[in-house]
Amino acid sequence: MTRGNKLGNLKKVDNSLPIIAEDAFAKDPAKYQNQKRWDDKYLSFIEWLASKGHTQREIADALHVAKSTVEGWLSRMPEVREAFDRGKKEANENVRLSLYKMATGFTYSSTELFMFRGEVIEKKVTKEYLPNVTAAIKWLQVNDKATWCETNKVEFEANININKNIDVSVLSDAELMALEKLGMQRLMLDVVKNGN
Repeated sequence: MTRGNKLGNLKKVDNSLPIIAEDAFAKDPAKYQNQKRWDDKYLSFIEWLASKGHTQREIADALHVAKSTVEGWLSRMPEVREAFDRGKKEANENVRLSLYKMATGFTYSSTELFMFRGEVIEKKVTKEYLPNVTAAIKWLQVNDKATWCETNKVEFEANININKNIDVSVLSDAELMALEKLGMQRLMLDVVKNGN
């Protein structure tokens, strides 16, 4: 499935698209082929697409512009960045709430249809979604890192002494100056003092 088709399907599934969607998903995409100029009506559309979890590439496809154009708008226009970030924040919050529901379990009502002796019977039922252990662990890893973090922090301290005899008499003046610049002066003095 191409990105264009994925976004095109959104129009069919979700009737809450802002007005711009009718233009962005127009049957005449050539009209938008080389469009690079900003239009203020894009702002709510960008926020809406970001709130549905769409990437910058998918937003660019929906607006029939290059991804670099959207990136430029985001970097040069604070109001576009704010709208995009608000949308991403909303999408993240929705996922967070869904993860919490999956971790703790939930109930929901639905209507089921049955056929009994040629007659359609409608029955309201309450269904229960049991807690999901994987979702619970993920939730705890994010929200209680001290207890549930998968990685362990190991701290250690070590003193390492390397005793090596260095014959500085074979070094050139340039090499000695380089060692001095590297902080080896003290080491060299110790070597000279000890006669090694």
